Amino acid sequence: MNCRVLPRRTLQTSCLKISQTAGLCLLFTLTLVPVAFAQITESTLQGRVTDSSGQVIIGAAVLARSDATGQTRTVNTDANGSFKLASLPPGSYVVLISISGFKTFEQHGLMLSVGRTAEIDIKLEVGEVKETVDVMASSEALAVSREGRVADTFNQSATTVLPLPQRDIFLLPKLSAGATAIPGAANSTKLSNSPVVTVNGNRYRGNNYVLDGSMNTNPNNTGEPAIVPSLESIEEVQVQTSNFSAEFGRGNGAVINLRTKSGTNQLHGKAWEYHRDAALNARNFFAAQRSPQTFNQFGANIGGPIFKNKTFFFGSYEGTRNAVARPFSFQVETPELRQYVIQNSPNSIAAHLFRDFSAPTPLPGSGGTRYLNQSNITVNSVSMPATGTTVFNLGDYVRFDQYLIRIDHSFRNGADKLTGRWIGESQRDHGGTSSSTATLGQAMRGERGPFTGMFGNLNLGEIHVFGQNVNDFRFSFQSIKTVRGSDDAVVPQISITGITAPSARRSTATTPPTSPSSTTSSAPR
Repeated sequence: MNCRVLPRRTLQTSCLKISQTAGLCLLFTLTLVPVAFAQITESTLQGRVTDSSGQVIIGAAVLARSDATGQTRTVNTDANGSFKLASLPPGSYVVLISISGFKTFEQHGLMLSVGRTAEIDIKLEVGEVKETVDVMASSEALAVSREGRVADTFNQSATTVLPLPQRDIFLLPKLSAGATAIPGAANSTKLSNSPVVTVNGNRYRGNNYVLDGSMNTNPNNTGEPAIVPSLESIEEVQVQTSNFSAEFGRGNGAVINLRTKSGTNQLHGKAWEYHRDAALNARNFFAAQRSPQTFNQFGANIGGPIFKNKTFFFGSYEGTRNAVARPFSFQVETPELRQYVIQNSPNSIAAHLFRDFSAPTPLPGSGGTRYLNQSNITVNSVSMPATGTTVFNLGDYVRFDQYLIRIDHSFRNGADKLTGRWIGESQRDHGGTSSSTATLGQAMRGERGPFTGMFGNLNLGEIHVFGQNVNDFRFSFQSIKTVRGSDDAVVPQISITGITAPSARRSTATTPPTSPSSTTSSAPR
């Protein structure tokens, strides 16, 4: 797999930062021998056909038919009685094996999983072809994988039933053996921080995120996914923790492999709404009251056939609205200090900041002090409380909107398959969501830096089957654009006696003053 990430362009102004990233990933895998297959989001079924005495059967026709789409793939057993069907979409299958002189073997409910090679060994009974030996997967040993990789697979029912906070699909890797969740979140260019998980002692930046066969790793922070798909749009999740093949590349941690849903021969749809509020939340020990919250996550999806057994569509939308406030503790100025500065130095920078960006009053103290964690200052022989601790509920309104559309088309009796999928997401807030203490302190004083982010991922694929060989072509384009702050921000010009600030329009340095003056003041500046 060859993957190239284009250079990142960054435009930065006084209070505005725009980061645009375009990722281009091209996957072209051509299997020349029938013993190795690249299978990132598809499945492989292989096996061996023998008679009741154990002798191999050559030339038996093997057919696999998808229960969901009705699409079929066929192959004949080789000189060793073996067969292999590569790049099959995951799901439930019916397998039929027939040859003259033997009864037709038919097995229902055979489940194939993302990125797995399943193996079945079949023994045919002597008889007429029109006679059928019908086997249900529940009464027969299921297809097993004899690969060396260590992996866990989560199907649709598991992803929807398991309790995942914020319904984040990337919480699933925490359930794998050898995985450890690190408290806190990594520095992120997004509002949504997926959990930081290390696997087998490797750094979390070594994790590789794959979506529909192409990279889904955020190039601004390789330890997190670029896009977190809606839980309701995922067909299956595979978490590989060891011995994964070189086709995944890049990372040495874990491979988190996701496949989005596709349409079937039946029209299906779903709508959902999840609500959470502060009624059942615990009050922070230092806060006077419970922090308010109103969380709503809603959406719908629909999928079905465009042309039965050939062309299918799937579309999904999910929106999230989270009006939340979180308690934070800050050490701030007291009203006495603020009033002293404003009265004695009304034109100072400190007075300007205290007037326009004042902090909440510190909490009451105990043991003879007026404020909690009070510190005093003496100015002109006058002692006064200078700072104290306040607990402030910092509120924000976070909005996510995500759209997904996928088209699958099959032709040449399933020997060729075209896939196109686009997923886009927008994220917005009012500037009260940050992992930076300094940023949160500014927001507490009313200086907000709203966030706007646009994330997109386009995936195109073509699978062509040459007998038991497969050519798998993938093209992926990823875009990330984020803005934090305001382009209209004003940076004040500050001058200090005896020092000349460098000019942004000149490249030459100014001559330093020969005798800088010093100023002594009894009042804060």
